[in-house]
Amino acid sequence: MKKKLVSNEDMTYICSELSFLLHAGVSTGDSLHIMSDDENRKEYGRLFGVMAEKADNGQPLDAIMEEEGVFPKYASNLVSAGTETGRLAECLKSLAAYYRRRVSIEEQLRTAILHPVFLLVVMIVIITVLMTKVVPVFNNVYLQMGQGLTGIGGTLFRIGQILDSAVPFLTMILFVILFLLVMFSISNSFREKMLDTWYGVSDIRGVLGKINRAKFSYGMHISISSGLHIEDILIISKLLVYSSPKMIKRIERSLEDIDSGISLSESLSNNKLLSAADCRLIEAGYRSGNIGIVIEQIAKRLADEAQRDLSNWVASIEPTLVMITSTVIGTILLAVMIPLINIMSALG
Repeated sequence: MKKKLVSNEDMTYICSELSFLLHAGVSTGDSLHIMSDDENRKEYGRLFGVMAEKADNGQPLDAIMEEEGVFPKYASNLVSAGTETGRLAECLKSLAAYYRRRVSIEEQLRTAILHPVFLLVVMIVIITVLMTKVVPVFNNVYLQMGQGLTGIGGTLFRIGQILDSAVPFLTMILFVILFLLVMFSISNSFREKMLDTWYGVSDIRGVLGKINRAKFSYGMHISISSGLHIEDILIISKLLVYSSPKMIKRIERSLEDIDSGISLSESLSNNKLLSAADCRLIEAGYRSGNIGIVIEQIAKRLADEAQRDLSNWVASIEPTLVMITSTVIGTILLAVMIPLINIMSALG
């Protein structure tokens, strides 16, 4: 049976706590024993206890993570890189920063998706009820007066009849959508799979493109914190954009450029992994010896831009949906009420 992966929120805690304890000079085994003793959740208490025993027996942290099978593959690979270079604490600290930002972005993505889709479902339900239940009532009233709905009202009545026959099918679709919304909202694993699928169809443009580029930049930062060489930096960064085939192809082309003698900043610029301005900053960072700080700031800025774009999208889409709903409902009501007003005026 496949084990459930540790959530991004818990990965933030685990990496942060391990990094703090290792920086304080506590061994990996003792750090895991401390985490096991302090953990209130039984499953994690057991997990840290088992990991601590393996660490006491001499197993490195990356091998333990891979053996347990509950940690993302790319996380154990990154920890392996930090272990090999003797900078495990720095690697875990950078991983914690990455997961912390990833949790923040995905929480914002959840809001950006759930609210508009929920509004859209409510809009469809209201319009369907009006078209299939309310408009036919008005049509029957007009038939008793000697004439059914005509013009726009008549068109709406005919559309309502078609919708009425499709209500079972529409109801099934709405239930599926609501089920997916609930799963997306409450299940971390389901949400991550859905978002990974969404990331996979994105490139370097738009909000998702910025998120992928931020992930790539955080991968570079983690790699530099781990003391890796240029080629290894890109290989490790590729692990964090595993869900985007287009980004992976760009990274592979960049690796080929570096093998042919092109500098890291130029290869990143040529393959549009980062903007030309960011690549110039990376080149300056290499010359000044502050490449780690430069990459970290680029990653933070890209993540900030993605979150700001998400906020702007939510701020614009919700009023737009409300306006569309109000316009459609108003049009339906006017289409069935105006003939009645005309009849009342004629009788008066």
